[in-house]
Amino acid sequence: MSFLKASSATSAPSPTPSASSQAGKKRPRPVEGTPVYSQPENTHSGFQMVTRVTFALEYLKEKDKALAFEDVFSHLSIQVQEEGAKPRPAEKGGRDWIALFNIMRGHPKVEYDPKGFNGKGSFRYRPPHNVRTADELKGLLQRQSSSVGIRVAELKDGWPGAVDAINELDKKGEILVTRNQKTGQPLLVWQNDPSLAHHVDDEFKQMFLSIPLPANPDDMRSRLEAAGLKPVSAPKEVKPAAAGNKQKKKKAPRKGMKTSNTHMLNVFRDYSDKKK
Repeated sequence: MSFLKASSATSAPSPTPSASSQAGKKRPRPVEGTPVYSQPENTHSGFQMVTRVTFALEYLKEKDKALAFEDVFSHLSIQVQEEGAKPRPAEKGGRDWIALFNIMRGHPKVEYDPKGFNGKGSFRYRPPHNVRTADELKGLLQRQSSSVGIRVAELKDGWPGAVDAINELDKKGEILVTRNQKTGQPLLVWQNDPSLAHHVDDEFKQMFLSIPLPANPDDMRSRLEAAGLKPVSAPKEVKPAAAGNKQKKKKAPRKGMKTSNTHMLNVFRDYSDKKK
């Protein structure tokens, strides 16, 4: 009896409400003034901004002239708004053009002129070398403080007509050019000093070219040797070793180490007579 009473006195746990039972019930509205927290949307704005800067630099390089920021940003399909205007709902980026403007203004590959276009500001691509004409290239080479050549790939960056101008200056002898052996494309350019060029008379050229060369290389070698000249193709002479040369002395055997612990000589056995 006591067991039955105890079990009846204990209340059974209430069942968990199922989804079907709560389907018809409405969720209570939050109290007015209570903050609502939500996860921010991952818009990848950082990657989008890097892409826009890359496209803007390519556009400036292609145009190769100063452009207003409206032209650059309209090429990127960004609607530029006036200062103080609210962003339009259709524009997902909002006022991203301001951040892009600040990035482009301080970019190392962009020449920004705040006075351009009547104070609106202008942007222009800045190549590694500020060279866009043949005269500017000659001036750059004259200002070089070292003998290191300038890479043509760096000149082509921002100067579409670099190769044609380099070929024309090379024909005139105003610069020195190294080219690819297979394609003939210029690789490096240096300044050419006209004062180092020596004129050779045409008469001397004809005399030099009129000397016939023997068809057999061995005949050329014999003629040079007859004239007392040593040909480059001559075999290298190996001098025999002199008979009276002294033989190398054999190294003397190393002497024994310095004896230490002399106070214990009577304890150990002496093997110094068996040293070789």
